[in-house]
Amino acid sequence: MSVLYLDTARLGRTCASASQAQLDVNRLLVDDPSLYCENLFRNGADAWPEERLAQYPSFQHWHGLQSLQREFAKHFSISDPENVFLASRSVQLVRIASRIMFRACRNVLTCDMNWPHWQHVVADEAARSGQGVSVAEVHSAVFDKGLSAESLIETLAAAFLDRDCDGIFLPAVTNLGIRLPISDLLSRLKPSGRLRFVLVDAAQSFCQLPEPSPTKHVDMTITGCHKWLGGGNPLGVAICGRPIVAEQFRQILQSGHCPELEDPLLRFSQQIGGNSVSRYLETVNVTPLFTVNAAIQEQRTKRKHLQEQLERQQGNLDTVEQCVDGTPWNLLGIDESLRSGILLLQSQDPLHREADCQSLGDRFRKHGVAFSSYPQGVIRISTPKSLASNHATNVMEQAFQCVA
Repeated sequence: MSVLYLDTARLGRTCASASQAQLDVNRLLVDDPSLYCENLFRNGADAWPEERLAQYPSFQHWHGLQSLQREFAKHFSISDPENVFLASRSVQLVRIASRIMFRACRNVLTCDMNWPHWQHVVADEAARSGQGVSVAEVHSAVFDKGLSAESLIETLAAAFLDRDCDGIFLPAVTNLGIRLPISDLLSRLKPSGRLRFVLVDAAQSFCQLPEPSPTKHVDMTITGCHKWLGGGNPLGVAICGRPIVAEQFRQILQSGHCPELEDPLLRFSQQIGGNSVSRYLETVNVTPLFTVNAAIQEQRTKRKHLQEQLERQQGNLDTVEQCVDGTPWNLLGIDESLRSGILLLQSQDPLHREADCQSLGDRFRKHGVAFSSYPQGVIRISTPKSLASNHATNVMEQAFQCVA
């Protein structure tokens, strides 16, 4: 049975180009592993003969590591590709970014809608450096009181000023789909002269929103490639908004005294860029570089349509409302100004609210729909596609009726 996949916010469907790149890498490693070498990573496949490029077609678009960094730089509107860092684990980038942030900041404002694991890393680095984290509690106001974007800006700005903060760590879009007005918040706070560092989580905004992340006043943005981009393999990306931040990032990597910050792909990519790869570096899985490169090339053709994609996603609201009519499931209402393309529903049935997340998700999957499920009977719908087709509507209606 085919499954209606509505869980892009967790793991996006691998796009066709990334899938082809994965196949080409696998075939290359079978046919001639000697080609899988430093020269390929550094300079690309431009020097390959046409017959070989025809045999491994995705490599026609692989022009070396710096070319991939340049694609990310363009996407996030920065000029220098050397201000882009790539790692196998985005959490390592968050830890390094936090370490830099707490060199400049005494008290960083976050909120209770941050991704918990990254929030824990930031709090850990604050404790390590003897600095503070202030958590603005806004979740209840957003979900229970219908807080608007304008009111949320005022709430966060007041928390920043009242608690004597000098740094910010917030998501552009939360994992539950709340679109935080970060650009407007930063414009509101900049005149105070107290803003010393801004770290933005763009994991859910990259390739979902027309603007991946605010770049003005942002010191570092961190995202991944396995959700809305459709890169297949996880690849963490850090984009430094200022050259001095990128230099501090490199200094931490070069110090070599912090094993908790070690990431083999991050170190390898820096050494490839610096033309001095250590002979004793551990074996690194570099396949994500090729699959993500292919995905971002495909995304380039779709980028101008991201606004239309977002409007389609937000239009799914009406379709989902029709599908849950007459069931215990209700859409969680949030103010339109804070909406992304992610939708949340909650069951009014006490049995659903008491059920563990895994069993609730499994029940829907048995009826042909894949969601993310959360405590208290909450499910998350996330897809870049419209759900207005007869097939999608019929499958969802049946699933909600059966899990009622």
